[in-house]
Amino acid sequence: MKRKKLPKKKHKGMSIYCTGCNHNFSWTHKQENGKTIEPLCKKNGRSFSSCKCPEKHSYKKTVHIPGTSKGTTTKLLNSTRYEDAVVEGIEFRTNFLGELLSTNSSTELNRNNLIYLFDAQIEYVDFYSDVGVPPHKRKNRSKQQVSNMLRALTLFNEAIEYQNINKRILRCDKVSEIHVGYFHTYINGYAANTYNRFIGALKAFFKWAIKTYSLKIENPFEDVNSKSTTYQIETIEQSEFKGLLSLLNHNNGKVDRVSKTGKLVKKNMYRPFLKSAFQLALHTGGRREEIMGMKWSMIKEDSNGHPLYIEVPNLKVQRSNQTLGKSKIVAPKIIPVTKGLHEILIRMGYHKKKDNDQFIIYPNRENKSMDWLTSILSRSFSHFYALLENEKQLQFKCLRKTYLTYLNKAMKGSTKSLSSHSNQKVLDTHYIDPKIISKAIREVEIFS
Repeated sequence: MKRKKLPKKKHKGMSIYCTGCNHNFSWTHKQENGKTIEPLCKKNGRSFSSCKCPEKHSYKKTVHIPGTSKGTTTKLLNSTRYEDAVVEGIEFRTNFLGELLSTNSSTELNRNNLIYLFDAQIEYVDFYSDVGVPPHKRKNRSKQQVSNMLRALTLFNEAIEYQNINKRILRCDKVSEIHVGYFHTYINGYAANTYNRFIGALKAFFKWAIKTYSLKIENPFEDVNSKSTTYQIETIEQSEFKGLLSLLNHNNGKVDRVSKTGKLVKKNMYRPFLKSAFQLALHTGGRREEIMGMKWSMIKEDSNGHPLYIEVPNLKVQRSNQTLGKSKIVAPKIIPVTKGLHEILIRMGYHKKKDNDQFIIYPNRENKSMDWLTSILSRSFSHFYALLENEKQLQFKCLRKTYLTYLNKAMKGSTKSLSSHSNQKVLDTHYIDPKIISKAIREVEIFS
């Protein structure tokens, strides 16, 4: 596909928008000190002309809204040639201004009629990703949260396009329960939890759009009923876990995957640290990021020098507080060093490494990101567990469920004091009850 470019003297309001990195390029090349320079992709840092997905580039026209200082309306153009895009852009501007004059007899601007769905979605993606958001209002959402939101918007667009509705010319104030019905039908085959998440994402988007653009409409997703959900607690059995560990080797990790470009790629899901990571997860109940973030210095000893518990940052509650704008200090999670966990830590070299600020799992990480590390845990667990060829389809999180099941059995009424619930008095006040820790060390034994 021929790459789109912008001339040096481009038509006013013309730019190129990339749906791959959700960025607007107002220029594509220019001369500085005798050299040609290009803007960089916001996603991978590569030059504009080296983008591997030019099909995601569209010409875009921005038109100033008369009567405002910085108000604009935009449209992604269908034309693939710059000359045709300019003509299409001029036609859009002419029609827009004509509609504006016919719908506004007074000098007061009614933005209700000017906000197109797809343009609003683009602005919402920036807002949701904290782009251009004042520091005190940023939510610091994870990549997974942003990805889930993008997935929901994409599916909504697919649903209405399936009904021959153009997302680029559909105004936000014209979205009704009819469109919600199209979306419901389109995603009705998804699991209840997933369906509810998609509906929630669209409800949040329209809540933002109504407030941001002062739309005089009710949220079309406000009254959508959530599907009832059932939670099946899947735990791993001792024989399964031993079988899983026995399969962890380089040869069993080989797998062929089809890349996004359609090519067959050979990968290996095995990593030397997997066995220790899986064991640590089973005997601590830690989430993926907690397991990969544990350091030897987080292990606290009693007065006799015996490891007593691991003090882990409560990342889930911290992020929840950030999202809700709370500044409250979050107490750490307290993980008792049970008999089984103690044996694992000793085998991993606790006596030599204690008080060290290195990570317990995979300390020499170089440039590996936490996203990569947590992804490896999930994908590798699923791959090797599938080799057991039994009827269950367990995921990495079953290790946490197994731990909490045995913890609850042993601790009875004291379980919440150790399982990251921030509303418990023990954690809220940063007070560690030695009786609870002692009880957990004595009585919690996985696979007992």
